[in-house]
Amino acid sequence: MGSYTAAIIDKDDNLLLPQTSVASIIDGDSLAKANDLGATNVNISKLVEQVNLINSNNTAWTDWSKEGMALLNGAQQYSEDGDYPRYRTRVINGNKQVQVKFRIKGVTSGGDTAYVSFPSNIKPTGISQLGFSSPSSSGRTASWLIEGENTVKLHATSDNNYNSQFWYPFVGTWEV
Repeated sequence: MGSYTAAIIDKDDNLLLPQTSVASIIDGDSLAKANDLGATNVNISKLVEQVNLINSNNTAWTDWSKEGMALLNGAQQYSEDGDYPRYRTRVINGNKQVQVKFRIKGVTSGGDTAYVSFPSNIKPTGISQLGFSSPSSSGRTASWLIEGENTVKLHATSDNNYNSQFWYPFVGTWEV
């Protein structure tokens, strides 16, 4: 048996479909009922409240700051002012996060040599050692450490070759 859809098009080309009464729907029991939708709306409202509570404990990243940052052991910013060590902070779910970045040259050795110091108020907590790897000049990878002191140390490069003109970028994010 075929099915038909009744439709009327008025003089302005508007498509008009017939209205259906609830009593005419054969499988009405399997359709969502108004009280089911009400419960769903309550659950959505609770979720929105929870998301708003979480977001009220979050902040955007602050502006970059160089305050308390210093170059050590002959390190120099690689080129422009934006290469000088700097940091910014934000709060996520009530936890303060820090992001530090720099690009330096003048590096002549690894062996956990400290090249950048940072203020004690952005020192990582809850860990004794934090490691980062980043690409550097000529396809090398540099391995960095943040240990007990407020310094970023160069542990090594992938080939243990150091040149004072190579660039060594660093970007690290941690919680304080």
